[in-house]
Amino acid sequence: MSHSVTLNRCVSTSMNLEARYSHCNIVNHNSSVRKSVTKCFENTFYPLKVKSISPTHLVLHKRECGPPRKTLFVTAAHATEVTTLRKQVVVTREKGMNGKLMKALAGMEVGCLELPLIEHAQGPELGRLQEELQEGGWDWVLVTSPEGAKVLKQEWEAVGRPSLRVAAVGEGTAVELEGSEGLAVDFMPSKAIGKVFAAELPFEETSHRVLYAASVKAGTDVQDGLLSRGFEVLRLNTYTTRAVKNVDPAVLELAKLAKVVTFASPSTIKAWVAFMGDAAFQPNSPAIACIGKTSADACEKAGLKNIFYPEKPGIDGWVKSVQDALQQ
Repeated sequence: MSHSVTLNRCVSTSMNLEARYSHCNIVNHNSSVRKSVTKCFENTFYPLKVKSISPTHLVLHKRECGPPRKTLFVTAAHATEVTTLRKQVVVTREKGMNGKLMKALAGMEVGCLELPLIEHAQGPELGRLQEELQEGGWDWVLVTSPEGAKVLKQEWEAVGRPSLRVAAVGEGTAVELEGSEGLAVDFMPSKAIGKVFAAELPFEETSHRVLYAASVKAGTDVQDGLLSRGFEVLRLNTYTTRAVKNVDPAVLELAKLAKVVTFASPSTIKAWVAFMGDAAFQPNSPAIACIGKTSADACEKAGLKNIFYPEKPGIDGWVKSVQDALQQ
């Protein structure tokens, strides 16, 4: 017998701080069904959390606005149909990196569905980074992503925190180095774009040796631009990005029905297309909100349509692009 839950009426209680779903019909109600229902609701109605569940009621809490209008059907294979959620955004960055965007959107009463599509792994030249940091003599150490900043911070601490002059591509990268005494960011470009970074990094005849802690999959705009200006550049591929191996089928089905999907890197876009297949290219596919032009260009290259992105990369512009995509 298949396990199923249908929930078709919602009433608000306790001044809208709690939403109660009633008129439940639960077949063979057991722990696996409860787990399925809990997971689907918490993914769909972030920031609500499931407070309790029984054969007749599902109670959600920790929401500061009225309850969502929704009919959800859940089976043992998880969600198979979701309808009438007015605003739903899929966030796809690696696990642990979606919080800022989700919090910003939740403050605007926009529900989020977290679907991490990528993960990071050690790069082939990570060990050499420690050696170069210990040897010293670098005028600049460059990082161009939050993960690159994390790797640099980790290896810098491992070799005794030597003095460094750090340049970060943007605020999202620089924030990963905050709170590290002795590891301040000395330079950021006017735009968080590789070509701009390379064009604006201060050059001096007597100080132009650059150590670049990069991703295996990062393009060559940064080092090419620096080399053309006369910098001496050593690029070390310290980490790599890869698609996750498995995605929860329930979350994937919900993602297909969302209004907007967000991207922050070309790797995430490739993973989305791989998991979605033809569904990524349908007229009713979610609109796309990218963190910046690099991701937007990757979307166009992949053949995706209906793309929104800010002129200046960053969380504020990204949130505005999500709003624009939702309002189209």
